[in-house]
Amino acid sequence: AVGARMAPRQVVAVLTALASPLVVRCSTNCPPPETEQILNGITAGLFKEGRMPPGATLDVGCKWGKWACFYAQQDPARAVVAMDPDVGNIERVRNNYNATHPNIETVVGFLGAADGELDASAVRAKGATISSGHSAVRSIDSLFRGRRLGFAHVDVEGNEIEAFKGALQVFARDRPVVSAEVHVHVNHTATSALVRLLREAGYVVQLVEEEVSVRHDGRNLLAFHSARVRELRGSPTLLMAKAAGLLVNVDEHSILEYAHPCCAPMGACCPTPQKASVADALAERNCCRRSMVARHYTRTTSVTTVAVGGAGMAPMRTWKLAQKTRWP
Repeated sequence: AVGARMAPRQVVAVLTALASPLVVRCSTNCPPPETEQILNGITAGLFKEGRMPPGATLDVGCKWGKWACFYAQQDPARAVVAMDPDVGNIERVRNNYNATHPNIETVVGFLGAADGELDASAVRAKGATISSGHSAVRSIDSLFRGRRLGFAHVDVEGNEIEAFKGALQVFARDRPVVSAEVHVHVNHTATSALVRLLREAGYVVQLVEEEVSVRHDGRNLLAFHSARVRELRGSPTLLMAKAAGLLVNVDEHSILEYAHPCCAPMGACCPTPQKASVADALAERNCCRRSMVARHYTRTTSVTTVAVGGAGMAPMRTWKLAQKTRWP
């Protein structure tokens, strides 16, 4: 199998190279994102292989547009919709990239289960700034009514379930590839519910074994519609990542066995009760941080570690080759 004889460190290097400006069309004002190297490499590989489903790319929680620009360079003929609730962030995206990357479109607003509005006080409570007395809430089904969605990169700070409830029509119609950032052990019920929702929508859910947050249980999910699994089985990028243990098939139960289970509230790496929100959990200084996780694993001998770009050491299970290379 592709990648079967490569060490995990070598696979990480290959995936990082796939996302580098030497491989994509270079642009001096659009350097690749410094974090999420494995996810970036996998998505870049799928674009290069021509296996990313047809349709626009959606980048939700785009912040300053670094990922939107990265996606825009992968396929200049494909529209990239960059969405963020903060007006300042969207203005920065427009100023930095619109002249050089005309395929980037911008949308100000929050993602939700249905279209609506949030008043100024609710917006401020979420840490965003607006230019009027309210902010729009849009659903993916509404945003992509009349146009196709090929890939969605969603980072909405714990509101993924509501966001995906508003995408079920598009998921069934277009079967896009979907990624979402989660903090696996902040709220076990919410994490399991999110994976269950995607699986009930017909998706095979993969956990990307790469730490993506100051909390070491931060991970990306990468979901592929079951109707597309056959066409993805021959992907060298996915087979390589799978063989190295960097993509792990999970369901609503097994996902809780990954991403440092010690980071569950009151666990060995998080000696505090569950926080009210993801924002509260991220602000916690004594929970699931590098020092706490490292201290925990120095007491165990059953964990294999692999260097993952700038994300530190991501402990993973040891898999038999037949299990690692099976897709999905």
